Amino acid sequence: MSFRLALAALLVLPWLHGDGAHTRAQFGEWVLDIHKDAFGARTSCKLSAPHLNYLRRALVIQVGKDIDTSSAAYRIDGQAPIWARWDALALARLGFAVESGGLSNPSDGLVTIPLVRLTSAHVIAVRPRPADQPRLYKIDGLTTALDKAAALGCAPDAFDD
Repeated sequence: MSFRLALAALLVLPWLHGDGAHTRAQFGEWVLDIHKDAFGARTSCKLSAPHLNYLRRALVIQVGKDIDTSSAAYRIDGQAPIWARWDALALARLGFAVESGGLSNPSDGLVTIPLVRLTSAHVIAVRPRPADQPRLYKIDGLTTALDKAAALGCAPDAFDD
């Protein structure tokens, strides 16, 4: 009987702690981390570059933890400015909280832009606060990295965590 119990434990234990396969790939500045959960048979993916994260069909720009970006504006490839708050409804539909930080900095230093705004974009200029100088973020390769992520098994909802 103890042999059967030991055999059952060997077969079940890897799935109990959720261990799975981890894969990392790099496409230019973009790093893709893929985790395939053995227990839940779920694939979760994370795509990032310096100061940039792709999440829930949006690009999250990390301007700075101590910077309140509630009044941020951005320009995509030199086009007309877009105030980040204009995206609040679209981002809420994608599952983002309207405000995620604390009372002293409700924006948590983030500017989030829906992916639909970024078709064929190359550079995003972000002005975190009205008195600040714009900061430039190059997003070349994002579309290619997303295409390669899809080829490696990352469905659009795999970036939801």
